[in-house]
Amino acid sequence: MNYRPMKLDSIALLLVLFFLAACGSKPSSPDMVDDNALSAEETFKDIDLANNLKDCGKPLLLSDIVKDVEYVKLETQNNILVGDIKQLKRTEKFVFIYSRNQNHVMMFDTSGKFIRKIGRVGQGPGEIANIHCFTVSDSLVFIYPYSRNGSLTVYDMRDNSFVKEFPLKWPIILRWAIDVMGDCLVYYPGTVYLPDNSKTFISACVANGEGETLMEQIPYLAADVKENLNLDPDPSWLYRGRSNVYSFVNDTIYGITCDSIFPRYHLSLGKYKLPSGRYDPTRDYGWGDFVLMKSVYETKECLLFSFWFNKKMWFSRYDKKTEKIDSWEQTPFKAHYWVILDAPGITNDIDGSQSFKSLKDVGENCLYFAITPDNLDQVRRNIAEAKVKFPAKQAELLKFLDEMGEDDNPIIAFYKLKD
Repeated sequence: MNYRPMKLDSIALLLVLFFLAACGSKPSSPDMVDDNALSAEETFKDIDLANNLKDCGKPLLLSDIVKDVEYVKLETQNNILVGDIKQLKRTEKFVFIYSRNQNHVMMFDTSGKFIRKIGRVGQGPGEIANIHCFTVSDSLVFIYPYSRNGSLTVYDMRDNSFVKEFPLKWPIILRWAIDVMGDCLVYYPGTVYLPDNSKTFISACVANGEGETLMEQIPYLAADVKENLNLDPDPSWLYRGRSNVYSFVNDTIYGITCDSIFPRYHLSLGKYKLPSGRYDPTRDYGWGDFVLMKSVYETKECLLFSFWFNKKMWFSRYDKKTEKIDSWEQTPFKAHYWVILDAPGITNDIDGSQSFKSLKDVGENCLYFAITPDNLDQVRRNIAEAKVKFPAKQAELLKFLDEMGEDDNPIIAFYKLKD
């Protein structure tokens, strides 16, 4: 085989191209993340809430975060009566409901037709005596009983067959939240007792499909602070299929995947931050002077916080692009010390059915409101007084209300959130 020598001008051209490529690239390292490769919302940022605790004077409207509403009239049968709804989950095709004093989860399709009950009652393997909370993922329903030593019991929603049961490291008592993400699940224990009877606080725990702990988010607390620790679990939410939690201890928002827990935002609360030595509300009645976060809702454009401060109900909206913060201060209708029991909330200008005091995504990027025979008259009065942006939807709701009987199951209004 004959080789021909490369011409000098060809060699020079290759050298120039190699040099340009080298200058245009950055060294890669598994320990380094290029911020320019991340969207603006994924770079760690500080949110200065302390200097934005002033009412902005603008209306707080549901249409700012909701783009549509859908009504589902649940089928009524003699043996399928939905009482006080304790938890609701929605998937693309189904609606799952657990109501007070029942020991099963009811499954409906999104037209309202009853499908089946999920859960087997009893004390034996694959059976449950009661329900504290549940979650759904793919074709599975995960039920957690009301017990400190309870295990997750898993059923196949297609036929209510028992799949498996596995224990979790920590009990789930005060927060009804278990998020399933692919091969892992996330739960939010809060204040827990260790084997030596001392206490600690766990913001989030990531476990595999057998309940084995993979990671935990445990904020630092001094030993003397842990002795008087009595905090509820932290607020959590799903955004784009990923779990998130707001740490009350260090005011940091963490994103959670099956592989990592990472900080996304920090809230600067300044002098309105609850001091670390005052983490037991049963002994301290001065919490009203501090920001007490209750819930967080997230879209591509914003973070919306609801919290108690200065014995008032507050909402703050953080714009991810401009970093501007708008806040709304509301005088409560009813309060006990710093605890806000009722307040005006977010004005429902979608259909006028009811204002929203807090925001909880129940799946498929939706909020919900249940209309029952008990609150039917109040909903009618609300609608009569409301100015709405979706009059056709309001008319559709009024038709449902006119058809509701005194023993009917609820009408579920699903408010579709903006992406």
